[in-house]
Amino acid sequence: MSDAVRPAPSEPPARPSPPELWILAAIVVVAAIVRFASLDAAGYWLDEAYSVLAVRGSLGDAWHAVVTTESTPPLYYLLGWGWAEVFGASEVGLRSLSALCGVALVPVVWLAGRELVDRRVALVAAALTATSPLLVWYSQEARAYELMVLLCAVAFWQLARARRGAPRAVAWWAVAAALALATHYVAIFPVLAEAALLLWWRRDRATAVAVAAVGVVGAALVPLLVTQRGNALANESLDGPLKAIAQLFKQFAVGYDLPWEVGLTVAALALALVGVVLLRIAEPRAQRAAVLAAAVGVASPAGLLVVDLVGQNQLMSRYMLPALPLFLLVLAAGFGALRARRWGLVAAGALCIVGLGITTAVAVTPADRSREDWRGAADVLATSSLRPRAIVLFPPSGQPPLSLYADGLVPPDPILTVREVDLVDVTRGIDHRRDPPFPPALAGNPAFRLVADRRTETAAVARYVAPVPSAITAISLLGVQAGGRQSSVLVQR
Repeated sequence: MSDAVRPAPSEPPARPSPPELWILAAIVVVAAIVRFASLDAAGYWLDEAYSVLAVRGSLGDAWHAVVTTESTPPLYYLLGWGWAEVFGASEVGLRSLSALCGVALVPVVWLAGRELVDRRVALVAAALTATSPLLVWYSQEARAYELMVLLCAVAFWQLARARRGAPRAVAWWAVAAALALATHYVAIFPVLAEAALLLWWRRDRATAVAVAAVGVVGAALVPLLVTQRGNALANESLDGPLKAIAQLFKQFAVGYDLPWEVGLTVAALALALVGVVLLRIAEPRAQRAAVLAAAVGVASPAGLLVVDLVGQNQLMSRYMLPALPLFLLVLAAGFGALRARRWGLVAAGALCIVGLGITTAVAVTPADRSREDWRGAADVLATSSLRPRAIVLFPPSGQPPLSLYADGLVPPDPILTVREVDLVDVTRGIDHRRDPPFPPALAGNPAFRLVADRRTETAAVARYVAPVPSAITAISLLGVQAGGRQSSVLVQR
């Protein structure tokens, strides 16, 4: 391995000065504002609905949901269950757990930056973390990802402390690494990289015991992983590893769906390139820190690339999130180079402004086309009181999230007797205002006539009503098409 990742001298970082703490506090406040201010801007989507359903019952129900419906270890859901008991399972209540993890990530990255380089680089890294659009995105999602990122960042900070021989750093690394594994299986990639570094740096019994303890936790999760193999949720993986890696750069820079996507992506990547180029004139200590952060950071995409090549198709940005704070540390090491003078800080500030602009634009956009808008669809459905009624859902996986906003949803009988049939299309990535018009009568059931056609960017709802209760088969409703998309049928009583 390179000398850049060899153990460093044992001097601890200097105590933070009051001005540094005030700057850090201001960055943390910004991080909190951009994460908490718009927690309820969008309703729960499919994956989040499974989280909500898992934590709304008893603790035993939460464990059963992890085993039967989830594809991750149990730590987030156990914490989420306790969190929901206190704060509720509304969008603000449950998502606030992820938002808090996202805010806590900022000082952890600052601590890692101070440990590896100096306060200048640490503050730049904290600011980049606070304003990262993708980190903000997952700070506002009721899933395990932001908790995993936080725990992986803590593990990396402790790795940096262990690098200089700090007491008990290896033990704390083991705790954070074990908790990260208990949060998400993909944490195994940075954990394995860090374990290899520790064993190379510190050939002693305490390190071997710490690594072995983390290994025991990982091994204990294998039976659960095997049981969950059929519980796949929404999958955003792309066609082919090259496309996925290209998309990774874009999503790490600016996040997912956003206004002025091409221009903002070019601007963010150009500013990030400035940070990489400035590494050439950075101090040796900063260069060594950048190599260490990059070495651990590439473990996630590299590991997932191997998994993808053997046919598992798991090369997704959300699974590579533990790498993002480390890559931001790499950029901060360049931006904070003393020889770059103020220009490095100006470039870093510009990148933060781009991030804040993207986060604000996404927050104030009336509709979020990156997630399914089941809450908006439920609001339209609530304008009719006819019961029972049949609801045809596009996509067919809509029952879990729709059930959070509409009561009385049950599977249909083979033959239904209803006066109303609603077609609900919230297929994401489509501007539903441009969908073709709904036919005046329900295909195959002319008794049902179109009486309402409501469209937004994220949802299209058509309401068909018959003059009297009429028989209709569930199979015929499944044959109703919305642009060739698959559907499912529910009855609302």
